Amino acid sequence: AHLYTRQGIDSMDSISPYDLILIDFDGTLADTGKVIIACIRETFAHFGATPPSPEKARSVIGMNLTLGMLALRPELTQEQAEAWTKQYREFYWGQGLEMTTLFPGVLETLDAIERARGNGGNPALAVLSNKNQQVLEASLDKVGLGNRFALVSGDREGRRNKPDPELFSQDILPVFSGVEPAKVLVVGDGEQDTGFAHNLGAECCWASFGMGDRERCLAHAPKYVIDSFAELKDIVLP
Repeated sequence: AHLYTRQGIDSMDSISPYDLILIDFDGTLADTGKVIIACIRETFAHFGATPPSPEKARSVIGMNLTLGMLALRPELTQEQAEAWTKQYREFYWGQGLEMTTLFPGVLETLDAIERARGNGGNPALAVLSNKNQQVLEASLDKVGLGNRFALVSGDREGRRNKPDPELFSQDILPVFSGVEPAKVLVVGDGEQDTGFAHNLGAECCWASFGMGDRERCLAHAPKYVIDSFAELKDIVLP
């Protein structure tokens, strides 16, 4: 797998307090909670194991998938967890993509930001997810967002994942050279998003309409809380 990139930041002329907006996919751009939970439970059933409750399955959304399987079923070996992950992806490719939909207001909000920033201005928009890179790209294509972002970064071999701040040096700086964490807004619904912003020293917007645990996410003191994606517009374009 590889990173998909378009242009980076071409101009420091900005109509926003931020140079770069890093947006999560699951639970922020796309309403995928029920799809992911269904595929996790189907994977357990496939291997003859009692499926986790929807609440338990929800708790690992946003994690690296193999680590999530190990968290849900600690007795698995690494090799078994990887086999379960492979089976999960088969279920997701087969039905999950078709069931993936955007949250209300996503297209309109992205359109408004792009109109305001003009050609090559700021803020630049990027997707930063712990979802598998291939699945992430296919999901963005499915919902019509395949060419809307300057960077699409997902989980792949050797890649750091949120909330590890080293991910910023690994994936962000090679595309957005010179961007300062203080000029970055991280938008996401999970504690991996709020934790990434906290660890990096970036500002954070917590998407309360997603799947994250409210108490754990608010413990990272996000600057903003939005109850719908459309509310992001007034933060990015004050």
